[in-house]
Amino acid sequence: KDIKVQVRDYVRRTKQMEKRKAYFALIDTSLSRKLRGDLRIFITAGAFNQVWWLQECERPFLEELSTHLTREAFATSERIPNYDEQGEWRMCIIAAGTASRAGGILTVGAWWGDIILSSRALRDSREAKALGYCEVISLPRSGLEATMASYPQAADLVRQAGLRLATSRAMIIIGAYARQWEARHGGNAGTVT
Repeated sequence: KDIKVQVRDYVRRTKQMEKRKAYFALIDTSLSRKLRGDLRIFITAGAFNQVWWLQECERPFLEELSTHLTREAFATSERIPNYDEQGEWRMCIIAAGTASRAGGILTVGAWWGDIILSSRALRDSREAKALGYCEVISLPRSGLEATMASYPQAADLVRQAGLRLATSRAMIIIGAYARQWEARHGGNAGTVT
């Protein structure tokens, strides 16, 4: 009985997502270039505005970047992986529902996935888990790289953001290592002998 209820709820909720997917196919075949760009920005602005390193990027870059987005739905208690079916690293943005990740609650607009970091060691690889029905918009790293190739100004902004994030993550790792060292050696991490 529980599985029937869960499947019915999932199918009912994914109807809206399937409509949105169909809209993108219609946009590409039916609209002029300007209207296509305007509508893509209108549809994806809510998601892109939440990502701090995309906020200063130029509009044409965001329009093209939106062509690489995919939508996926997850049922209650399902894991939301940080990678797609091909194993490629991706950024995930919650479009509907709630999830949990690393002890925090994620709601609409929340995002994760360090696709701007090339070093796997610095990426936060913790997955999210759907707390109820959850719809996720995802952007693969390859989609970001392909779009950056055509927009050098936005590419520079994204690289600078990647450097800031990498520096921050490296400092966290160094701090954790220093605390471990201090615990093993009696608190003399700052002295050289």
